[in-house]
Amino acid sequence: ITLGDNSTFALARGNSATNALNVSAGADYGVGTGSAASANIGSDPYLVSATLEARTALFNNQLNEGAVSATSTNASYVVALNDTTGNTLNNATIGVIGNSVAAGAYGNTAISSLSLTPLNTAMPTAAVGNRQYNTSAITAQVTTVGYGISSGVGAVSGSNLSVSANTISATAIGNNATNALLSN
Repeated sequence: ITLGDNSTFALARGNSATNALNVSAGADYGVGTGSAASANIGSDPYLVSATLEARTALFNNQLNEGAVSATSTNASYVVALNDTTGNTLNNATIGVIGNSVAAGAYGNTAISSLSLTPLNTAMPTAAVGNRQYNTSAITAQVTTVGYGISSGVGAVSGSNLSVSANTISATAIGNNATNALLSN
């Protein structure tokens, strides 16, 4: 008997974004028109502002002003051997292996990708930008976790019992971003 590879995960996010821009150039790049991508967040735009300038631009902008909390409580991965008479277990193998209990809290999280297929001539410009601002507490906790094997009043004999490679984790991150700029 194996109780393995199970997971309990508490997740909380203030803001979450997945951004993708795929661009294929036409006959030429033409003359750039319009303004650069820009954003201001918060009460003081000089402290938290950003501008991104390119012919092709992808810009992520996030503001989180609220507390974010993820909690996992009373998770249990236990094999219970409940026989009340005689041998509960004889010449057997039981494992509680590779299970996980986790909590993750993120104020702002983003995944952005820009994929550009340029012409064989000239030089395009492309940029990926990210601006994140977080003003509140971000917390994650895991409490009261049980991993194990329990037996009633019966005997356990000639058996292999294993409780191993189980994990407990808590992660709290204010701002998190993954950006990719790809050229084909």
